[in-house]
Amino acid sequence: MVCAGLEPNKWIVYRRDPPNEILHTFPDEASAKAATHPEDVYLKVFTGSASARFEYLRGRVVSGMSCHGAGTSERNLYPLVRAAFQEAKPLAVTKEQQKSLGLLRDIALSTWLALPNFDTPTPKNPVYPEQVLKDLE
Repeated sequence: MVCAGLEPNKWIVYRRDPPNEILHTFPDEASAKAATHPEDVYLKVFTGSASARFEYLRGRVVSGMSCHGAGTSERNLYPLVRAAFQEAKPLAVTKEQQKSLGLLRDIALSTWLALPNFDTPTPKNPVYPEQVLKDLE
């Protein structure tokens, strides 16, 4: 993974496995891309407002990542949705954002539940592991 560094004009290449190990630092994006694999993922630090970040997490990450036809494999998205919820939680300051945060929680729970198909009704009182409920409180 290649990430724009926190320092201006620094690009950092991280090892995927084990994660977060820095491999190389480059002075610019072009030299980082030239020295890395074409399938590497390039990230940059988010520079917008807290409100804009909340909207991005809500609209792009959580709502944009669902896969209704995935069936039980949709649970594979749960770690991503959980992380987005946890990042969005402290950013939700308005009543509208708090309401949206509740919907994000419901989506995360639904993602964990991962029903087999559209026709499968959601159980009236689904049982979630204690850790899932703790992660989403």
